[in-house]
Amino acid sequence: MAIPALGVVILDDKRYPATSAGYAVTAEGGRRINRLSDLASGVVWYTSVGYTEFKRGQLYKQSNLRGDQLLRCSMSSIIHEIGLEYAPIPEQAEAVFKVFQEIAGYLETNLGWNGKVFGRLDWYLNNFLGIAARQAAGSPLITAARNAHEYMTPAMVQSNPDATSRTYIAPRIPYLQALMTLPVPHLRADWTYQPLSGQADSNRLVAEGGLGSFFEVSISDIDPDLAVVAPFAARQSTDSDPRVWCALPEAMFYADRSNLVVRGVWRPSRVESLGEQLTAASANGMKLVPDCDFSYSAGLIAESLLYAILGTTSGDKPATGREPVAAYVAAHDRLMMIRHAQKVYDAGYTPMSSACGGRLVVSLPAMAIADLDSLCQEMGLEAPMTGS
Repeated sequence: MAIPALGVVILDDKRYPATSAGYAVTAEGGRRINRLSDLASGVVWYTSVGYTEFKRGQLYKQSNLRGDQLLRCSMSSIIHEIGLEYAPIPEQAEAVFKVFQEIAGYLETNLGWNGKVFGRLDWYLNNFLGIAARQAAGSPLITAARNAHEYMTPAMVQSNPDATSRTYIAPRIPYLQALMTLPVPHLRADWTYQPLSGQADSNRLVAEGGLGSFFEVSISDIDPDLAVVAPFAARQSTDSDPRVWCALPEAMFYADRSNLVVRGVWRPSRVESLGEQLTAASANGMKLVPDCDFSYSAGLIAESLLYAILGTTSGDKPATGREPVAAYVAAHDRLMMIRHAQKVYDAGYTPMSSACGGRLVVSLPAMAIADLDSLCQEMGLEAPMTGS
């Protein structure tokens, strides 16, 4: 069944969605509307209304209305990322419509989506990854993996009111393709735990853990400046319930920059590349990883797949068995962005947040945009497409 006609609506005031005027766009063009009731009934409309307001206004009772999160990120985040946050609403709506239209085509082609189901792209993709549970949610291994997975999207500082913020991203498709070679714990691995003690450096961690391992650690004596961009370090020094588990790469990172003491290690019996796991998940012919389309929309699909891989570790949910894999992917993602954030910080700018999906948000004076764009592009990051 073909997907129904798709539309995008950006409201003037999304806090009051039932009564706000706005601008609506379909494939036939755009127009002003006085309120949502003016919208055509034969179109599935993605609105700029967030989850809370959508639920409070009971807009879900209208079968052709959707909130702003077909994607994991909100409509406002997309507008910010492409640099149109100060553009007129019609221009914003036209740009978002093109993105949503392309992604709806991906959903239809690869997932048999008909536009009638509520949900986000990363939730759909998560269903195709399957459940591989061998461990109960309360098992020590799952607890360790969930603890190691924390800080997916750390917010480190607030923006200076006299500054602007700017979002830089790692090119999503090349980044996701690079992740395919990452060694991760095998979904059917047997795990063993061994107590350890004493200070450890990178060599000891590799020798006593090996690929796919998790270490129980504590850290101290880390450079205070590094704590600004490294959330593990910040929490170790401020939280009464500190994070204590690390995937091997992250443990090595802190071992080289602090006094790291180990207390134990979980070791898997075997590892495999992330690409091998996803190949098994897409054996039905679905293309999980965009491999030739480098458009912005394809990049958002790649990011949604990354979040589908990562979104398995909430402590109030049953175990999927993919928690150790998610923790390893999150550690790789986090380390890459910490290194980028450190370079930005050393150059005199203020990183506001980093990690997960290769995104770095920086607070800076408007006059410094060109200089920071140049620095981030040298690091391999992409500046917003407009708004320079």
